[in-house]
Amino acid sequence: LDAGQRLYEKQCAACHGLRGAGDGPAAYLLYPKPRDFTQNEFRLVSTSTMQATDEDLFLTITRGMPGSAMPSWETYTPEQRWALVYYVRQLTGASEPVDPSSIIRVPPETPKTPEGVAQGRAIFAQACASCHGPLGKGDDGHQTMHVDSLGYPIKPRDLTAGVFKGSSSSQDLYYRIIAGLPGSPMPSYAGVYTDEQVWDLIHYVQSLVPPGVEDRVRLRAQHVRARRIRGRIPSEPT
Repeated sequence: LDAGQRLYEKQCAACHGLRGAGDGPAAYLLYPKPRDFTQNEFRLVSTSTMQATDEDLFLTITRGMPGSAMPSWETYTPEQRWALVYYVRQLTGASEPVDPSSIIRVPPETPKTPEGVAQGRAIFAQACASCHGPLGKGDDGHQTMHVDSLGYPIKPRDLTAGVFKGSSSSQDLYYRIIAGLPGSPMPSYAGVYTDEQVWDLIHYVQSLVPPGVEDRVRLRAQHVRARRIRGRIPSEPT
């Protein structure tokens, strides 16, 4: 916890605030807003109770949150990232551990077939197009204003841009569809469709992403190499 607190105050408090209330000095500049940890409400969960497991938090810290100001912290060691998980968990004030029975079990993925993708397209038109648009571009055609649980405006994901909360892996999309996105208008579809229909829908959503797009926009650790300059710093920017 001590190590996690030191890392948090150095790297996270500027956005999330010292007490985790999402009110850091940079928060007003950011959209979407930094998560308020004191609400114990996280977007990316793998449970039926909308509670994030420690593993969910570890993955989010490691990968970052594409489409937001939250970067990847994969440059930290696993031990440092787990320390951050434990400190963030403390900031939530949650005293009860996540019930293991609530963790969503991902069933075996069915083969991707043209017929299945066509079935997924039909399900998408029925369940998803009203927010994500008929082509998955995050435009429902009516410019309807969506808001999150705190009243902030929120835009449905453009599924063709390759920027997913988490990733477009089959397991991640299964969690998003079955668990929903707590605090957002994205509902849970648990029990609405059969496992086969959910896999058909996932395969259709994956087909919306042009080849190579997600790889280009994925957050990665980068190194900036600076060249030492002797004498006066030149005004020419290169």
